[in-house]
Amino acid sequence: RSQRIARIAYQQNAGWQSGPRVTGDAVGGGMVQLQVGIARLDFSNGATVTLQGPAKFEILSANRTRLHQGVLTVHVPGTAIGFEIETPAIDVIDLGTAFGLAVGVDGETDVCVFEGEVEVSASGETSNSKSRLLHAGSAVRSKPQEGKIESVLYETNRFKDGWPVTSGVLQATGLMKFVSPGPEFVPGRYEDNEHIVVFAERQGITLDSEIPVDLTSPGLYQRIHRHNDQKIAAGTTVRSYLLQLDPLGTRERNSENKPRVTGQITFDKPVIGLIASTSRLTNTDTLLGHPDGQYKTTRRGIEPTRKEDNLGIKRDAVVLSDDRRTLSLDLSAGSAVDQIRVIVKETEPKSNGQ
Repeated sequence: RSQRIARIAYQQNAGWQSGPRVTGDAVGGGMVQLQVGIARLDFSNGATVTLQGPAKFEILSANRTRLHQGVLTVHVPGTAIGFEIETPAIDVIDLGTAFGLAVGVDGETDVCVFEGEVEVSASGETSNSKSRLLHAGSAVRSKPQEGKIESVLYETNRFKDGWPVTSGVLQATGLMKFVSPGPEFVPGRYEDNEHIVVFAERQGITLDSEIPVDLTSPGLYQRIHRHNDQKIAAGTTVRSYLLQLDPLGTRERNSENKPRVTGQITFDKPVIGLIASTSRLTNTDTLLGHPDGQYKTTRRGIEPTRKEDNLGIKRDAVVLSDDRRTLSLDLSAGSAVDQIRVIVKETEPKSNGQ
């Protein structure tokens, strides 16, 4: 059996050509065929590839793969720069980024760059042939043997099932909605007042110094700003997400007809801290916020219960499950923007040199 190059990190309704596979199974070189469902492969160099069935994917080596047919999304951290995916029409070399790839039955290939940049060249051409650098928010298409790569409209719909899984969100239910990837879909530029929207912010950030957070332990929080000093230790490597409910218009603070929005989100790694106060959100925007985000400094976060409030009016509730993977929210949208920054513990992949 060939060495383990990747492992199955997650699967949802997955049907494999080779018969059932278990989450955690090692994957060596060779053909991987997913007939139906979604499956995420985590490579030992840190690259993450999510396949949407039906997909035919081949692992040629630890950092070279081939998508024969189907749809995938990929995230490549600094440890795996140079990760390559060949297709019948285009070869893509990743320069530390996230992108989507779709290959049709006829081999026609679309590349869609969510973050960072990739280098693309027509398949089968010699290495000195012209390659193009694509930046976030751009997309190209090519047919096999044509040798030309054309720009097309940036459109992420077909990747919307796979991309959340690639970026660490295994499930979002109720009115929780994962935002499309790309430069226009970042905090401060994207609004939706009917859903709790989920933005992937930063990955692979190792904390230089400890950061204070509002919550660290499982349970129900009705009053989120408790005066306790909970901190995430320096040296911890984390990933961050922003959950936001931004109501249109304004309502009276104690009005009974505030829209009530509930939802649940499950992450692939344990949540080690939540930030839900205006000052702490603002203080961590630079470190943990999206690099292209436009964050407000006005009132944001989750409203605390005030002593004089009529306790009959239900306040925002947040529940972190015992295994720390699932967060349930029950928010009533007033005039302020409800925001929570979720900090997830990320284990650093070993770099190739180790």
